[in-house]
Amino acid sequence: MAEHSPDKLDAIAASMKVADDRSLSAQYYLLRYGVRMLLPRLAGPRILELSCGEGGMTRWLGERFAQVTTVDGSAELIEKAKQAVTTGNVEFHCCTFEAFEPGQQYNSVIMSRILEHIEHPVPLLRRVATWLAPGARLYIIVPNAHSLNRRVGQAMGMIRQLEELTERDRRVGHFRVYCKATLEADLRSAGLN
Repeated sequence: MAEHSPDKLDAIAASMKVADDRSLSAQYYLLRYGVRMLLPRLAGPRILELSCGEGGMTRWLGERFAQVTTVDGSAELIEKAKQAVTTGNVEFHCCTFEAFEPGQQYNSVIMSRILEHIEHPVPLLRRVATWLAPGARLYIIVPNAHSLNRRVGQAMGMIRQLEELTERDRRVGHFRVYCKATLEADLRSAGLN
């Protein structure tokens, strides 16, 4: 199940804006909004975060939960995340999600803005399902193919179809963009509800 190589993952990481840059960075505000919506729904004590990015969400998770495990395929991002997190209760793993072997189950698993980067998401979702403790929940955040900015892009002739990949999508390693129906189809195919 070949995905992006470690060098490709580091190149993708370098192409993205710093998520914690408050100077009008859209990534910063998306992260803040995502965390604000997600934190009240999470159950601990064991949290698994698939893709720590630069550690913005990881820092907040570490401040609120007893045991946080985070996995990222980019050594560069792991190092940045380690600098952002000071709580001492976060375990970092630098590997692909397909190679990760957790050895335990988690109360909450977060896949924030990574599923679009996975060439074959259904097999990964099946694996992730085995990491869920009884009663646990999987939280997935993906770019919305039907978002306002994509609709505007379509109206301006920049894309023909809402699900079409843009040059930026390709540059940051997207294999697809999701709408509610396509995400639900992948989850059903993986045996999740």
